[in-house]
Amino acid sequence: MDLNGVYYNKKGCQFKVLELLPDRKYLIQWLDNHAHKMIVSKDNAVRGAVRNPYHPSVFGQGFVGIGRHVTSANGEDNPISMIWRSIIQRCYDEKLHKRHPTYTNCTMDESWKNFQVFGDWYETNSSPGFDLDKDLLIKNNKHYSPDTCTFLPQAVNIALVRGATRRGEYPIGVTKSKVSGKYIAQAAKVHIGTFSSAEDAFLAYKDFKEQSLRILAKEYKEVISEKAYNALLNYRVEITD
Repeated sequence: MDLNGVYYNKKGCQFKVLELLPDRKYLIQWLDNHAHKMIVSKDNAVRGAVRNPYHPSVFGQGFVGIGRHVTSANGEDNPISMIWRSIIQRCYDEKLHKRHPTYTNCTMDESWKNFQVFGDWYETNSSPGFDLDKDLLIKNNKHYSPDTCTFLPQAVNIALVRGATRRGEYPIGVTKSKVSGKYIAQAAKVHIGTFSSAEDAFLAYKDFKEQSLRILAKEYKEVISEKAYNALLNYRVEITD
């Protein structure tokens, strides 16, 4: 390999040899927007067996980057890495979109495509046993980002599930009795009441759901973010949900 020569690794990433070092080492620089420099062995460089940490290898979008966060250790996947990969898959895996169309048009903040950035945010904002949520702060949100996502206890996440795909022809929280022909308002396994009209059943469901979320907000106020707390207090169930 020649000094200042341009070469490719096995993934097709271009790099330039900047300096010949002792002990059969090269200083190389990747020829992309990150322009990262690294020291590699001569043998690996010649074989193209050098990894560009900024190559978008995760569904063509995500890259590991340089930092303290690792995707796996001691043969086990890093749980943060698994969540990160899952978000990228939801946003950019067309095969997944065919099986789960609700993820179509989802996007991810450009900064989060760097696992190091996502890992820092996750560790700063998460709590044990909490789930990452993208729908509370902005209803029907399709964008994963630091401003649109928050962490919630599982009890809150479960309470927010709307189940729109399995609802049928009636408003959310409403079913029709095959026996009496009346309309039943129900939240999860809680029977709220039976009503003469679908609209009345929905209004009962709406009131129950909103009150339940306010109770949960106060219960978890000390452990959720201020934005999440205010969003729960002000959450409104719509008939179009």
